[in-house]
Amino acid sequence: MGKENIICGKRVIREVINSEVSIDVLYISKKINKDSITDIILWAKKNSVDIKFVYENDIHNICESRVNQGIAAKISNYKYYKFGELLNELEKEEFPCVLILDGIQDPRNLGAILRSAECIGIKNIILPQKKSVSITDTVWKTSMGSLAHLNICRINNLQNVILKLKQKSFKIVATDVNSKMNIGDEKYNFPLAIIVGNEHEGICDKLLSQCDIKVKIPMYGNIKSFNVSVAAGIVMYEIKNKQRRYRV
Repeated sequence: MGKENIICGKRVIREVINSEVSIDVLYISKKINKDSITDIILWAKKNSVDIKFVYENDIHNICESRVNQGIAAKISNYKYYKFGELLNELEKEEFPCVLILDGIQDPRNLGAILRSAECIGIKNIILPQKKSVSITDTVWKTSMGSLAHLNICRINNLQNVILKLKQKSFKIVATDVNSKMNIGDEKYNFPLAIIVGNEHEGICDKLLSQCDIKVKIPMYGNIKSFNVSVAAGIVMYEIKNKQRRYRV
């Protein structure tokens, strides 16, 4: 089984059954308290989803982890959006905003970023095809199922995407530790694309040179760096909050 097609845990599965993602098979441990998943079982029966009651070790093997709450599901292949489809979704938004992730390597970081994005109200995400983690079971788990409510697009050339977004009047925003502008200094009252760099090298120079606005997150401690998922959460929250406040 492809790891992209397996999700584990009650909360993640509940998020998926309330979305457009299709579940093909539901795997349930014979040891699980069925009263704790009555709603999931009823949903599966109503939607003619194949239910397999299996041994506990089988669940561990399916999830490749012992942390799974005794339930897993095989979903249909994850549907990545095409860029044109993503633009159509952005046109529907009152406050258009897209998140571009420049080569996140750790699936836990990606999952945490996607969870924050969904909570903050950023639904449209762009990932590069290469040098980036794809959607895996770990991403599903770390995102707490928020993937089910996001539109994710994988692109070969992020530079071309940025040019196309600029043609649609999007301003490109990125964090840069060398910037003199703090993240709270701008109003962000325009369509936005937020770029977040990877864990080790940040945003590549070619993408950074395309940015319209470069801001920094003020830091006051001795350690002058955030984990990428924490930094992304701060950036998304601050920018999206300002965008809603000052949109004209």
